[in-house]
Formats: sequence, C-alpha cells, structure tokens
Amino acid sequence: MTRKISITCIGVALLSFLLFLINGCTVIGFGVGAFIDSRAKQISLDPHNDLDSLDLGKHVSVYFNDGESIKGEYKGIAIIDDDAYPNRYAEIRKQSPENLNLPTIGDTLSIYLKPAKDKVNMERVFLGFDFSQDPKNLKTFLNYRYTRSPARDRIDLDLIHTIIDRNECEINVAEVDSFIQRGGLNDATAIALKVKGKEQKIALNDIEAITLKPDGKMTKIFGAMGVVTDLVIYFLLKPSSENTASTEGG
Repeated sequence: MTRKISITCIGVALLSFLLFLINGCTVIGFGVGAFIDSRAKQISLDPHNDLDSLDLGKHVSVYFNDGESIKGEYKGIAIIDDDAYPNRYAEIRKQSPENLNLPTIGDTLSIYLKPAKDKVNMERVFLGFDFSQDPKNLKTFLNYRYTRSPARDRIDLDLIHTIIDRNECEINVAEVDSFIQRGGLNDATAIALKVKGKEQKIALNDIEAITLKPDGKMTKIFGAMGVVTDLVIYFLLKPSSENTASTEGG
C-alpha cells in the first residue's frame, strides 16, 4: 500500500511540474514557432537533379506535366516498368556519347569479376542496368539472365573488372558507372511512391515538380526556448516563495 501511494505521489508531482511548464513562455514559444512553420514556403525539387537531397520516407506532392498531382510517401528511385524499359534504354543508348560503349539489351556478355580479369568469367544475357533505391547512396547494378535459363539476377558494377560484348569489344565499367551516376538513365527512371498503402512507380519524364513541406524546425526551436525560459523563471521564483513563507511563519 505504501509503495502504491509513493508511486502515485511521484506521478502527481511530475504531472504538476509539466502543467507548470506548459504555460506562459512555453505556450508562446510553441505558438510562435508553429506560426512561422505554417508560413514557410514549400520546397520545390527538380525530379531530374534534386532527388539526392530528398530523404526516404518524406511525404511529398508530385505534380505531373498534364497538371494532375498526387500525394504520397517517397520510397526512393527505381527503373521504370519492364515493358517500357527496353525502348527507353535503346533511346538512351542512341543519344549517349560516342566514346561510351553501352551494351545492347539481349546481347551475351562475358563478365570478368575482380580482382583479376582472367580469374572468373561469367557469360550472361544483358537485361539492362538498375540501381539502389536511395539516391544518396546510389549503387549501379547490371541485370542479367543465365544463357541456358530464364532465371534473372543482378551484380554490383563495383564487383566487375571487365565486360566484353558479343563483338569482342571491351566495355569500360568505370565510364558506364559514371554515366549512370550522373543521371544517364534518367529517361528510364521512376520514383517509387507509397499511396494509400500501395507502392507505385512514376516515370521522371512524367513529372513537372516534386514539393514537400519544410521540417517544423521553428516550432521545436521556439518551443525549447519557451521551456528553458519557464524553467529559469520557476527556479528564480522558488527561493523567493520559500523565503516569504519562512518569514511569515517566523
């Protein structure tokens, strides 16, 4: 019984202390901060250039070229759907720099893994390139299927030493990776968006802009300042109250 009473007293004391803090400067601080945050302009992002500054999990508004819009949770980037990818990739390949040898989809490639070119060789049918979802940690992968099986897989370009195409031409892995890292596959890239519990892909070429609200930093900053101010006032007034009570009692 005594223990229960002690716990109850502690709870009441903590609640009283919190109620004391949530007044005056604390309320004003949170109010001012919330007002400033509510007036802050939305951040507008270019879907082709600014995705590396967008954190996964942010709630965004996506505006299409035709004027429509959609809201959802940003889940990263991805390659567009398989049925559209080959044609988009073929166009990218045509428009790529002359000195860049991009493999053709369906070509049989000889892939030599690091550290030495002549140690491990895989013959695989090239299906295209892919990358990790988070643009802030972008890694490029080569998608392939086995020559005698429909099974598909992918391999990190960082693990590949050399690629030789069907015409015995060497593909510069570092140049291909650099091309993709600089946005070379943008025309075949989509963003993944979670809308009402379902994830969907939206091609970058269909997007005019992506916007999001800035973080509510001012609410946190001004609220914290208000709490600190109330604490200072509380501890400054407490000794005065105790002295007054002591004097009156004497």
